[in-house]
Amino acid sequence: MILPPRLILRLLRRFAILSTLAVVGALGFLWFKAPPVLAAYCPACFGLHRIDNQLWVDDPDRAALLGLTQMTAFARADVERIFGLGSADVTILVCTTQACTARLKAPDALGAAYGHRAVLITPFGIDPIVLRHELTHAARSRLAPIWARRVLWREEGLAEWVAKGPRMARDCPAPRPLPRTLTGWTQETANNARALYAQAHCQMSREIERYGIAAIIRQP
Repeated sequence: MILPPRLILRLLRRFAILSTLAVVGALGFLWFKAPPVLAAYCPACFGLHRIDNQLWVDDPDRAALLGLTQMTAFARADVERIFGLGSADVTILVCTTQACTARLKAPDALGAAYGHRAVLITPFGIDPIVLRHELTHAARSRLAPIWARRVLWREEGLAEWVAKGPRMARDCPAPRPLPRTLTGWTQETANNARALYAQAHCQMSREIERYGIAAIIRQP
């Protein structure tokens, strides 16, 4: 069946309108819910300045005082030694002021990873440990398929292991079941986040000691 040209034009017009509305809706959602994802594509739109390749900051002078460029380069190198070259190839957005975190609607955390697109570091998270932790999450997102159901305590435990090194068995409590989902992890961190991260770190250290880091990072 051959459709008349007028009907084809009408269908194309409707498709264009629906596509535009979908794109505008997605951008609006990200603008209000996850601005760092948009900032990864246009950091300057959010008042950030590039001080190195894929490293953006709100205040270059403050970043220079903190040695942020060198700190970030070392953190990237540490993560790439484990996950491979290019695994830490992600846009890093650093807020040195609360005004910046408000502009980016940053979470109440030291840092956050947004897939393998962006890592956001807040004023209290400007530290090599936090950088390695969040870059580990980004590297895992790059390696794991998008449909993979990843176990939260394993993800956080691995990020802690990369960021801080292995924990000794003598420093660890007895193993116990840890939250596997984001909801469970969020609920438990509300009670005692430091203890929960330490336990995940311990249990991941045991697994890496037993199976080796190469086997662990291949798991979904």
